[in-house]
Amino acid sequence: MRNIAALFSILMPGFGQIYNGQFIKGVFFIIVEHFDNAFGHINEAIHENIRWKPTALAVGGRRGLYF
Repeated sequence: MRNIAALFSILMPGFGQIYNGQFIKGVFFIIVEHFDNAFGHINEAIHENIRWKPTALAVGGRRGLYF
């Protein structure tokens, strides 16, 4: 069961907690992850970095490339 919860957590933080029955903690992690991605422009930086565009630094700053 722990392996399945770990897989869910890799897919999206909070899914593993929901799978284990920790609903409040899981929903909290999902909300925090959503706002972190939205306000940090992390997804745009990843997209620009994958496409090898030099604008990835402008989108996400230097921390956007430290994955």
